[in-house]
Amino acid sequence: MGALKSTIIVVAGLALAWLTAQIAFKPFLDKGKDAMGKSLDPRHDPDDQFHDVDSSDKEEGGSSSPK
Repeated sequence: MGALKSTIIVVAGLALAWLTAQIAFKPFLDKGKDAMGKSLDPRHDPDDQFHDVDSSDKEEGGSSSPK
C-alpha cells in the first residue's frame, strides 16, 4: 500500500509542476507557438515583412536618400 501511495504522490507532484510551468511561462510559450506556426506554414514568406518596408519607402518617394 505504501508503494501505491508514493506513486500517487509522485504523479500528482509531476502534474502540479507541469501546470505551474505552463502558467508561469505562458507568454513565452505562446510566442514560441506563433513563431513555430509561421515557420511551418508553407504560405508564410518571411521576406514579406521586408517587402512591405521597401514598398512603403518607395511610395514615400525614397525618403531614405538625401535630396
